[in-house]
Amino acid sequence: MGKKLTPQEEKIVQYHRDNIRFNNVGRDEAGRPVTVYSTGVDMDSGPYKGKIVTVPGYINGKIEDPDTVREYWRTEINKGKWPVYDTSKEENKRAAEIHQIMDDEEQEALSAGKAKGYKKGGKVSSASYRADGIAKRGKTKGRLV
Repeated sequence: MGKKLTPQEEKIVQYHRDNIRFNNVGRDEAGRPVTVYSTGVDMDSGPYKGKIVTVPGYINGKIEDPDTVREYWRTEINKGKWPVYDTSKEENKRAAEIHQIMDDEEQEALSAGKAKGYKKGGKVSSASYRADGIAKRGKTKGRLV
């Protein structure tokens, strides 16, 4: 890989890790797993006008178009929380390097037989075993009892 990741580039990798950790992995049109869908957006205003910013295009379980992505992340972009580049060539190069880090982590986890650093989950037999404090009663269908 090229140079060390900036804190903003690390944020892309952390977004990937968090989506794996919270089982928020989607699929692209080819059926491949998606956790980030890095998207380079041209900034049309603000402190980074004319620059290219890499942000996640996979938002709330869905791959979004670049205009939606730019608007969704605009506040964080303007605060400097995502990686900013002068040219699309530079952005593409770094995005590929960041993606390689995520691919390498995925391969490590697969070869180890589990996701590194994540607890095993499993099926719960009832709400009382879920330990999340949510009790569900049966079939009242909104009727006052």
